[in-house]
Amino acid sequence: MNIQAREIQVGYLKNQVVLSVSSVVIDETDKFVLIKGDNGSGKTTLIRALIDAMPYRSGQIFVNGQLLTKHNRNEHLKNMGFCLTTGLSYSNMSLRQNFRIYDLIYDAQISLFDDLVERFRLQQIIDLPISTLSLGKRKLADIVLALSHSPALVFMDEPTANLDAETISLLSDTLDYYSSNLNMQFVIATNEANVFSNVVSKEIFIQDGKAY
Repeated sequence: MNIQAREIQVGYLKNQVVLSVSSVVIDETDKFVLIKGDNGSGKTTLIRALIDAMPYRSGQIFVNGQLLTKHNRNEHLKNMGFCLTTGLSYSNMSLRQNFRIYDLIYDAQISLFDDLVERFRLQQIIDLPISTLSLGKRKLADIVLALSHSPALVFMDEPTANLDAETISLLSDTLDYYSSNLNMQFVIATNEANVFSNVVSKEIFIQDGKAY
């Protein structure tokens, strides 16, 4: 997918700008895009801006050459996956039950659920309530849901948080495999850029309220 953000200004309160984006471009060849910056610099804010989920924004965002508007936003979002810090799953339901909901929403031609469960070795916990899982397993559950409908582009916010070294390696290998074999793209906000250093194709930096 191709995403272009032009002259974006984002703020939580009216007339208060917390992040300015003169120009950010993610094109079809950018398989791994890293968003880098200090804690609190605006990495999550940038992701939310790119998917039209932040208030009081000026400027324009184009998806595959088409201006993103409230009328076509849902159509574009169906081709994307999201693993943000707030969590995707219903905590009183199991991973399998959550997936069934996502499967109905996205109606994907290709389901990666079984493959992801195997890759992350989650067979023993897919029928347990999400609320009973460790923080690391909850993070993996969110990642599974974000990837299960085989989206063209996936936004991930600190995907390695609460994961041990072995699981981080599994995650890196899985994303690399899907990028190489399913042509999936990943935009990742992270403070652990070294995890993806071998595959990164573009870096976006955030400093002093500006993304470049």
